[in-house]
Amino acid sequence: MTSSPAPMIFISYQRQSQAVALELNQRLQAAGFRVWQDIFSIRHTERWSQSIQAGLEAAERLVLLMTPRSMQSHEVFNEWFYFYNKRKPLHCLMVEPCEPPYQLLPYQYILWTADKPHDYDRLIAELRAGRASPPPRTSKRRWWPCQMRFCCRLALTRKRCKRCWRPAKRACKTGAGRKADQRPAAQSPPQDEQ
Repeated sequence: MTSSPAPMIFISYQRQSQAVALELNQRLQAAGFRVWQDIFSIRHTERWSQSIQAGLEAAERLVLLMTPRSMQSHEVFNEWFYFYNKRKPLHCLMVEPCEPPYQLLPYQYILWTADKPHDYDRLIAELRAGRASPPPRTSKRRWWPCQMRFCCRLALTRKRCKRCWRPAKRACKTGAGRKADQRPAAQSPPQDEQ
Protein backbone atom coordinates (compact mmCIF):
# COMPACT_ATOMS: atom_id res chain seq x y z
CA MET A 1 0.00 0.00 0.00
CA THR A 2 1.50 3.33 -1.03
CA SER A 3 1.16 6.33 1.23
CA SER A 4 0.13 9.65 -0.22
CA PRO A 5 2.83 12.32 -0.32
CA ALA A 6 2.87 14.90 2.42
CA PRO A 7 0.93 18.03 1.51
CA MET A 8 2.88 21.04 0.28
CA ILE A 9 2.74 24.02 2.61
CA PHE A 10 3.15 27.58 1.33
CA ILE A 11 4.57 29.99 3.92
CA SER A 12 3.33 33.56 3.44
CA TYR A 13 5.20 36.18 5.43
CA GLN A 14 6.72 39.65 5.35
CA ARG A 15 10.51 40.09 5.36
CA GLN A 16 10.66 41.23 9.00
CA SER A 17 9.31 37.79 10.01
CA GLN A 18 11.93 35.87 8.05
CA ALA A 19 13.58 34.37 11.15
CA VAL A 20 10.23 32.94 12.33
CA ALA A 21 9.50 31.68 8.80
CA LEU A 22 12.89 29.93 8.58
CA GLU A 23 12.41 28.16 11.90
CA LEU A 24 8.87 27.20 10.92
CA ASN A 25 10.18 25.85 7.60
CA GLN A 26 12.73 23.64 9.38
CA ARG A 27 10.17 22.30 11.85
CA LEU A 28 7.62 21.54 9.13
CA GLN A 29 10.19 19.73 7.01
CA ALA A 30 11.30 17.74 10.07
CA ALA A 31 7.63 16.75 10.53
CA GLY A 32 7.56 15.40 6.96
CA PHE A 33 5.86 18.24 5.08
CA ARG A 34 7.02 19.68 1.78
CA VAL A 35 7.42 23.43 2.19
CA TRP A 36 7.37 26.26 -0.36
CA GLN A 37 9.19 29.35 0.87
CA ASP A 38 10.40 32.07 -1.46
CA ILE A 39 14.05 32.15 -0.38
CA PHE A 40 14.44 28.41 -1.06
CA SER A 41 11.99 27.86 -3.91
CA ILE A 42 12.70 30.75 -6.30
CA ARG A 43 15.75 30.33 -8.51
CA HIS A 44 17.79 33.37 -9.52
CA THR A 45 16.96 32.84 -13.20
CA GLU A 46 13.18 32.76 -12.67
CA ARG A 47 10.69 35.57 -12.53
CA TRP A 48 9.60 35.74 -8.93
CA SER A 49 5.94 36.47 -9.74
CA GLN A 50 5.64 33.37 -11.96
CA SER A 51 7.43 31.26 -9.40
CA ILE A 52 5.14 32.44 -6.60
CA GLN A 53 2.10 31.72 -8.79
CA ALA A 54 3.38 28.20 -9.47
CA GLY A 55 4.03 27.71 -5.75
CA LEU A 56 0.52 28.87 -4.86
CA GLU A 57 -1.02 26.51 -7.40
CA ALA A 58 1.08 23.55 -6.24
CA ALA A 59 0.58 24.12 -2.51
CA GLU A 60 -2.31 22.47 -0.73
CA ARG A 61 -2.21 24.58 2.42
CA LEU A 62 -1.03 28.08 3.31
CA VAL A 63 0.48 29.20 6.61
CA LEU A 64 0.10 32.96 7.07
CA LEU A 65 2.42 34.70 9.53
CA MET A 66 0.34 37.63 10.76
CA THR A 67 2.12 40.82 11.84
CA PRO A 68 1.12 44.48 11.45
CA ARG A 69 3.49 44.84 8.48
CA SER A 70 2.39 41.62 6.79
CA MET A 71 -1.24 42.74 7.00
CA GLN A 72 -0.20 45.92 5.12
CA SER A 73 1.86 44.08 2.46
CA HIS A 74 0.30 43.76 -1.00
CA GLU A 75 2.25 40.59 -1.79
CA VAL A 76 1.17 38.84 1.40
CA PHE A 77 -2.42 39.93 0.70
CA ASN A 78 -2.25 38.50 -2.84
CA GLU A 79 -0.91 35.19 -1.54
CA TRP A 80 -3.49 34.54 1.16
CA PHE A 81 -6.33 35.99 -0.92
CA TYR A 82 -5.49 33.51 -3.70
CA PHE A 83 -6.02 30.66 -1.21
CA TYR A 84 -9.14 32.34 0.15
CA ASN A 85 -10.68 32.52 -3.33
CA LYS A 86 -9.69 28.95 -4.22
CA ARG A 87 -11.17 27.70 -0.93
CA LYS A 88 -7.90 26.03 -0.01
CA PRO A 89 -7.03 25.53 3.68
CA LEU A 90 -5.58 28.66 5.25
CA HIS A 91 -3.81 28.56 8.64
CA CYS A 92 -3.15 31.84 10.46
CA LEU A 93 -0.39 32.36 13.01
CA MET A 94 -0.56 35.60 15.00
CA VAL A 95 3.17 36.33 15.38
CA GLU A 96 2.62 39.92 16.58
CA PRO A 97 -0.66 41.49 17.70
CA CYS A 98 -2.41 43.05 14.70
CA GLU A 99 -5.83 43.71 13.23
CA PRO A 100 -6.58 41.12 10.53
CA PRO A 101 -8.63 42.07 7.45
CA TYR A 102 -12.32 41.27 7.69
CA GLN A 103 -11.96 38.28 5.31
CA LEU A 104 -9.73 36.57 7.90
CA LEU A 105 -12.03 37.21 10.87
CA PRO A 106 -13.91 33.87 10.58
CA TYR A 107 -10.61 31.96 10.70
CA GLN A 108 -9.28 30.61 13.96
CA TYR A 109 -5.66 31.64 14.44
CA ILE A 110 -2.88 30.35 16.65
CA LEU A 111 -1.34 32.92 18.97
CA TRP A 112 2.22 32.15 17.94
CA THR A 113 5.16 32.08 20.31
CA ALA A 114 8.01 30.18 18.68
CA ASP A 115 9.58 29.19 22.00
CA LYS A 116 6.61 27.01 22.99
CA PRO A 117 6.75 23.52 21.44
CA HIS A 118 3.01 22.93 21.89
CA ASP A 119 2.34 25.70 19.31
CA TYR A 120 4.27 23.68 16.71
CA ASP A 121 2.47 20.51 17.73
CA ARG A 122 -0.91 22.22 17.39
CA LEU A 123 -0.06 23.65 13.95
CA ILE A 124 1.29 20.31 12.70
CA ALA A 125 -1.86 18.54 13.92
CA GLU A 126 -4.05 21.08 12.09
CA LEU A 127 -1.98 20.80 8.90
CA ARG A 128 -2.26 17.02 8.94
CA ALA A 129 -6.01 17.18 9.55
CA GLY A 130 -6.46 19.75 6.77
CA ARG A 131 -8.73 21.93 8.89
CA ALA A 132 -9.10 25.73 8.93
CA SER A 133 -10.61 25.98 5.49
CA PRO A 134 -13.99 27.53 4.72
CA PRO A 135 -16.79 25.25 3.56
CA PRO A 136 -16.51 24.14 -0.07
CA ARG A 137 -18.63 25.88 -2.66
CA THR A 138 -21.83 24.18 -3.60
CA SER A 139 -23.77 24.43 -6.82
CA LYS A 140 -26.36 26.64 -5.07
CA ARG A 141 -23.74 29.33 -4.47
CA ARG A 142 -22.82 29.50 -8.14
CA TRP A 143 -26.26 30.19 -9.59
CA TRP A 144 -25.71 33.81 -10.48
CA PRO A 145 -23.62 33.50 -13.71
CA CYS A 146 -26.34 31.33 -15.31
CA GLN A 147 -29.07 33.57 -13.93
CA MET A 148 -27.32 36.70 -15.24
CA ARG A 149 -26.99 35.20 -18.71
CA PHE A 150 -30.71 34.42 -18.74
CA CYS A 151 -31.69 37.90 -17.48
CA CYS A 152 -29.46 39.65 -20.00
CA ARG A 153 -30.84 37.58 -22.87
CA LEU A 154 -34.40 38.25 -21.70
CA ALA A 155 -33.77 41.98 -21.39
CA LEU A 156 -32.29 42.20 -24.88
CA THR A 157 -35.19 40.39 -26.55
CA ARG A 158 -38.00 42.51 -25.04
CA LYS A 159 -39.10 45.78 -26.56
CA ARG A 160 -38.44 48.79 -24.38
CA CYS A 161 -39.40 52.46 -24.35
CA LYS A 162 -36.60 54.47 -25.90
CA ARG A 163 -36.77 57.21 -23.27
CA CYS A 164 -37.10 55.40 -19.94
CA TRP A 165 -36.22 51.78 -20.87
CA ARG A 166 -39.40 50.38 -19.29
CA PRO A 167 -41.23 47.54 -21.05
CA ALA A 168 -43.07 48.96 -24.06
CA LYS A 169 -46.46 47.52 -23.01
CA ARG A 170 -46.82 50.05 -20.19
CA ALA A 171 -46.76 53.80 -20.46
CA CYS A 172 -43.65 55.29 -18.96
CA LYS A 173 -43.62 57.96 -16.26
CA THR A 174 -42.51 60.62 -18.70
CA GLY A 175 -45.69 60.10 -20.71
CA ALA A 176 -43.69 58.93 -23.68
CA GLY A 177 -44.88 55.35 -24.00
CA ARG A 178 -45.53 53.54 -27.25
CA LYS A 179 -47.91 56.20 -28.55
CA ALA A 180 -45.28 58.91 -28.25
CA ASP A 181 -42.95 56.92 -30.47
CA GLN A 182 -45.67 56.54 -33.13
CA ARG A 183 -46.56 60.24 -33.42
CA PRO A 184 -45.68 61.94 -36.65
CA ALA A 185 -42.85 64.42 -36.53
CA ALA A 186 -43.93 67.93 -35.61
CA GLN A 187 -44.35 70.25 -38.56
CA SER A 188 -42.69 73.61 -38.59
CA PRO A 189 -45.10 76.57 -38.33
CA PRO A 190 -45.89 78.34 -41.59
CA GLN A 191 -43.87 81.45 -42.27
CA ASP A 192 -45.53 84.78 -42.91
CA GLU A 193 -45.39 86.09 -46.44
CA GLN A 194 -44.58 89.68 -46.95
